[in-house]
Amino acid sequence: MLHANPKMKHTANWLSVLVLMTSISVIMVPTFGFSATVFSAPEPNDIARNLVDEFKYDTLEQMKVAGLEQSQVSAQPWSGWYWPLNEGGLAYRYADITFPRGANWPTVSSYLLSTIGFGPVNRLSPAEKYDLLLGDGNFTMTRMMIQIAEDHKVGGNVDAWMGYCTGWANAAMMMPRPAHSVIVTAADGKTRIDFRPSDIKALGALLWANGGSPARVVGGLCQESPVRRDPVTGRAIDPACRDTNPATFHLSIVNQIGVSHRSFLIDSDSGYQIWNQPVSNYSYSYFNPATGKAAPLEEASVALSDFPNDVFKGFRAPGTKYVVGVETQLTFIYETRPSALPTDSPETDDKRVPVYRYDLELDASGKIIGGEWYSRLHPDLLWVAPPGSDPATRGDSFVHPGEHWDPEQPLPSSWLTAAASSEQYVQPLGVIVEKLFEWASDVSTPAQQ
Repeated sequence: MLHANPKMKHTANWLSVLVLMTSISVIMVPTFGFSATVFSAPEPNDIARNLVDEFKYDTLEQMKVAGLEQSQVSAQPWSGWYWPLNEGGLAYRYADITFPRGANWPTVSSYLLSTIGFGPVNRLSPAEKYDLLLGDGNFTMTRMMIQIAEDHKVGGNVDAWMGYCTGWANAAMMMPRPAHSVIVTAADGKTRIDFRPSDIKALGALLWANGGSPARVVGGLCQESPVRRDPVTGRAIDPACRDTNPATFHLSIVNQIGVSHRSFLIDSDSGYQIWNQPVSNYSYSYFNPATGKAAPLEEASVALSDFPNDVFKGFRAPGTKYVVGVETQLTFIYETRPSALPTDSPETDDKRVPVYRYDLELDASGKIIGGEWYSRLHPDLLWVAPPGSDPATRGDSFVHPGEHWDPEQPLPSSWLTAAASSEQYVQPLGVIVEKLFEWASDVSTPAQQ
């Protein structure tokens, strides 16, 4: 990733996406044995029904009648940080004014190793605060964060794109917004630790990155940069770089956001890098693909027999009778750098609103069966954790059901033992993270400062 664009990206294959930065177990994994077809129909691994919570509409007319030409999620995902490895991951001391921001990895790692555990608590990184909570004088999680970055060093430095965006994007849509800070007692029974919203979001990102949770995935990974394109149509030559199909994209946003009002994640880059973003809302209109002019649905639908200049005529999905142009504004949540502020709200979120142009192919009954991208930049992978998913860590099963955490007291003994078990796998204990989110999202409790 370019330093100016803080996104989680991967240049390797799909396996590296799951293993390098997340241990999410996948219900439906993209396959790369693409067929040789050149048609505009979605590939077998790119079917909207396999993504959405409920598949209800498959024609534009149905969507229009249902009032789903625009919609939004019931709860807006929150902006967070992707905790890049070149800043130390969760060992990044974002509230420390002496942290060497923008420095190369040797300088950053030297600073982090020399300052572990030192200084005022509010200057510590999320990983240090977590270690302090556990009474871990070795600061195991913090050192793991630094070592992971060291292990991904290339030519003496660490690429700025590498981080925990996979975890952040999932946590942002699956966990409640930390509205205010939470103050808890460290293992020594005396030290008070102020977990700010950014600290809590960081632990949520690591939990969802390295905890086990199922995911539904459609689309594939484009491995090219730049993407090779047909000089006449602009169409990607490699089938993997044509995912996600416009039909899959359109059916997914309407049936997931419009019907279920629940977010999903997009890889917003159509090339070899992965940019994970949670979607919050959409709005679309129509244009006539023969003229390129905006038009109502009835006038935007063009019969193939009336479309002799169709540049995609050699690729239309079998059974296509009509083609409709669609322009969609998709709003997704963007990353924001961590802040020492004690509160967080939707007003602090950053958003991006790209406009995608594409056409949809309809069969004789009006069913959407395929499509072609007009925009060079468009989503690649689409994926979502099923409703109610809860990332499990190795230690959560060891938590004694009768022991409860009082923030005025140190963690219960079984929680400490369980946390040590999870830490071996670079996992924060799930019940600790979930309890911090629960307390921080309780708006009836005033912000703790």
